[in-house]
Amino acid sequence: MGLVEGLQEEVGDASAATMYTIGCEWGQKDAFFFEKWFEKEFDQNIRQTNLLFLLETWWWPFTAQGWGRWEVDMGDRKQGFMFINIFDSAVARTLGDVGKPVCYLYAGLFAGFFTELVRKQLSCIEIQCYSMGETYCKFLLGGQDRIDAAAFWMNEGATARDIEKRLRAGEVLR
Repeated sequence: MGLVEGLQEEVGDASAATMYTIGCEWGQKDAFFFEKWFEKEFDQNIRQTNLLFLLETWWWPFTAQGWGRWEVDMGDRKQGFMFINIFDSAVARTLGDVGKPVCYLYAGLFAGFFTELVRKQLSCIEIQCYSMGETYCKFLLGGQDRIDAAAFWMNEGATARDIEKRLRAGEVLR
């Protein structure tokens, strides 16, 4: 929380982009470390293992360290996006109800890790946050076009449910 508050004090609104960038770097580095560790530990290439097992193996240490439990919804993966729910976000839980998304570090972490995992540039945005009075945080992971659309819709007042419906209907910004 010291990092979040210190950045907010030093750079104001740019702290969100800074936290996202820190998360991306962390996610990319963690992906490289995790791949080496996983292949040594399980004697199996990460690309030849069950994806859900792989992801749970990656996230478990985060859960154990207090970053929260997660739920990955890969039902829309073939359309180029997926949703990640975080229960008990360390950042949002600490900041409380501030009326806006605050988990930029998580969004960056997911973007960085999954970019390296699938070897394709991905971005991530938090579309629902515990700090907005919600019961859990929800992230959209996908290509920049979908992230830009979600950000636009959020600025227009769309809820996470609205964004999910629009994306699943194939709607994007032109």
